[in-house]
Amino acid sequence: MLTDPRNQPRSDAEGYHCPNCGGAWHDGSELCVDWMNRFARYAEDASTDHRQTRWGKVMAHEIRNPGSLTFADLREIDEALTEEAWMAVLSRSLGRTKPTQTRPEDREGGKRDG
Repeated sequence: MLTDPRNQPRSDAEGYHCPNCGGAWHDGSELCVDWMNRFARYAEDASTDHRQTRWGKVMAHEIRNPGSLTFADLREIDEALTEEAWMAVLSRSLGRTKPTQTRPEDREGGKRDG
């Protein structure tokens, strides 16, 4: 069964390792710039209300689950012919990242400054 991302609460992630930036750390306060640029290219090509709505849902999903969608996912969503197909990409991406991740140096026993 597919999960509609509108029913997913936004995670209170402290940050995440971005799959699109070679694992670079993002603090969770804003989305990856590279991801946003790629998303914008796909979204601006959406010429129908249906496809514009699709990209709005994709953005909502990434805001709630930062770092969950890869560039390959965006391409697959763009090429999907049915709602079930692109919703499956969103559902699959939820298992890829943990909703709350902390920087390695902030974990117990991790390296700390000072």
